[in-house]
Amino acid sequence: MAYDTATMAAAVREAERFAGGRVERVYQTARHEIVLALYHRGEKGWWLCSASPEAARAHLTGRLPERPATAPAFCMLLRRHLEGQRLLRLAQDPGERVLRVVVGASDDLGEPVEKHLVVEIMGRHSNVILLHPDGRVADAVKRIGPGKSRYRQVVPGAVYAPPPPAPGREARLLSREDLAGVAPDLPLWRALVHLVRGAGPTLARQACLRSGLDPDLPAARLGDGSGPLVQAVGALAQDVLEGRFSPNVLEGPAGEPLEFWVLPLLGPGARRDFASVADMLDHVYACLERRRATRVAVQQAESLLRRELDRLQGLRAEVDRALAEAADAEELHRRGEILIANLYRLKEGLSEAVLPDHLDPAAGPVQVTLDPRLSPAENAQALFRRAARARRAAKALVHRRGEVDEEQVYLAAKLAQLESAGDGEPLLDELAARGYRTGVKGSTSRPPAARPPFARYRTTAGLLVLVGRNNRENEELTLRHAGPADVWLHAREMPGSHVILKTAAGAPPAASLRQAAEIAAWHSRGRRSSQVAVDYTERRNVRKPPGAPPGKVIYHAHKTIYVTPSEEAVTALREP
Repeated sequence: MAYDTATMAAAVREAERFAGGRVERVYQTARHEIVLALYHRGEKGWWLCSASPEAARAHLTGRLPERPATAPAFCMLLRRHLEGQRLLRLAQDPGERVLRVVVGASDDLGEPVEKHLVVEIMGRHSNVILLHPDGRVADAVKRIGPGKSRYRQVVPGAVYAPPPPAPGREARLLSREDLAGVAPDLPLWRALVHLVRGAGPTLARQACLRSGLDPDLPAARLGDGSGPLVQAVGALAQDVLEGRFSPNVLEGPAGEPLEFWVLPLLGPGARRDFASVADMLDHVYACLERRRATRVAVQQAESLLRRELDRLQGLRAEVDRALAEAADAEELHRRGEILIANLYRLKEGLSEAVLPDHLDPAAGPVQVTLDPRLSPAENAQALFRRAARARRAAKALVHRRGEVDEEQVYLAAKLAQLESAGDGEPLLDELAARGYRTGVKGSTSRPPAARPPFARYRTTAGLLVLVGRNNRENEELTLRHAGPADVWLHAREMPGSHVILKTAAGAPPAASLRQAAEIAAWHSRGRRSSQVAVDYTERRNVRKPPGAPPGKVIYHAHKTIYVTPSEEAVTALREP
């Protein structure tokens, strides 16, 4: 799934209606992202130029992100050269993902000149470059000096040199002989990418599908299919040349974009059509950004949870060592009692004494260490004070050990939820509210996408199953959303999500109950185990103890079912 030459051609054609208008404002909305505010004949538009390594593209956009309070230096330069100038044209280099936004300006003598904003879409090498009228580089969103490239520098003052041209020949010149000359083990779609100039993976795969061929078929097995394949490539290229665009996306079961293009797509997935290229690309890249943000949040949350669990494990060992030392309280008190009972035997200035144990005469004499600076009675009182301190320390340490154990259980439950739900952003918020330093500062510049409450599944009998994805959702689902007669499920004695099986009337079918139990087992630490015990009961039998943290409940009158969770079976039941 990539922004290719055909997509750029469609995006340029869509923006041609702004030619002759003006560049009203320039924004740098992200480190590698420039937006030009355009105006022509009463219509406003925003032209996005992104050199992001993950999402390089150029197109009209209807989603203008928040602008930083202070404009970066490159943005200020663009404003000085482009704002208020007339947009003459948008021109794509033939067969390339290189676009020139051309504006009309005047030089120091008042003579008309042209200034070019060049947008190069080349993956991680993408760039946005402003050129002076004489072809020298004014500046770029990414400066490329000799240390980064010996062959092509993009720095202020350098003469601009376009990227090396794409290999291959024009699509209309492709012949059967060309296909016969490629490496025999090369997949057909890769052969087309090498042979046809400007043919990206999408065009190559679509040409294969339109000619009834498997895109991954080795070129050596093409046989008599080369003629239809050559014709399909030419037809697609002609559609692009004549602007017969129809932006669409192939989506997976959960509505995630699998592929996008500006000509009708063939292949697996549900096809979704869009009214414009801008709408399509805004949708696709918003989904990709959410996916990237989710992936980053999951990585951050997992790293935090594992780090804190390791820390708590070390802290637990320290508490255990301190408790072992505090266990001497009774022995210290006993030695103080022995001293009191034998005061008449002792003299001042002794450093130790061997005394009979009146508490246990059969145990034999006891050696007691003394402080020669203190009297025997003062030594006894000192032992009593040390014993009292040890008792208090032991009590505090037992309480601290309980806190550590409780926090370990909580974090282990969060890790299990993260592994099952894969949703890191709410978890990071929850951990931050609990006092953990998550490293997430404030909100992002883009508004968060609306997310449905709870994960949703549907049994084969049509009953709805809802799953909490964090402690707050667990509490909301169980205590406020579920009905009294709904079935509540949870993996027994292990961290996991609360699961609710919505019932219509009476007991649910046994098959639905088992499927809900498999979902509960999958959303627990036992997801990779066999014969996971899942407790279930009516929701009316579940309550939250006073003062308990979110998601903590107790239940009674339950039964237990043993299931072996399967990713394939659970995924098949999930609603989009």
